[in-house]
Amino acid sequence: MQIFRRQPKAPKPEPHEGHATSPEELLLDPETKLYISWYLHQRLAEEVQRAKRHGRPFSIIVCRPQALPGEETSQAVETASPHFSRLLRQGDLVGRLEDGVIAIGLPETPAAGARVLSQRLRSELSLRSAFVSKQIWQVGWASCPEDGETPEALLQSAAAATSERYRAAA
Repeated sequence: MQIFRRQPKAPKPEPHEGHATSPEELLLDPETKLYISWYLHQRLAEEVQRAKRHGRPFSIIVCRPQALPGEETSQAVETASPHFSRLLRQGDLVGRLEDGVIAIGLPETPAAGARVLSQRLRSELSLRSAFVSKQIWQVGWASCPEDGETPEALLQSAAAATSERYRAAA
């Protein structure tokens, strides 16, 4: 299952009346206020390189609402997105990828820290979404270098872990 693919450089959007005008606003998804996919991929690549260069830990968490076939996940993502600022550190990277997937880059975070945070996120996100869409969240994590040495490999490992860890918790 390949849900993450290398993102091409996005063209610089032209501001329109009533839309984002600052450079920071252009990097955010309008519905969730999380980083847009191409910018998140770029930042994850920078952070993975920094972590490898300095021999520091780096982890990625992938969160996605579990939906039935044909069920919309965007409402669950929009409901959950404001809660990330409360659960994450200022230097953590959080953005929206395709199909309602949220990815979080965790600089200076080893696998044990990512595991604990992923459990907290799964509980919190499922609780927040339950009132709106009755969806539960699958959450997986991966750490550099144990699970991969590129952002794409880490995202793939974390995405695969969402299903594995979800089945193990059931």
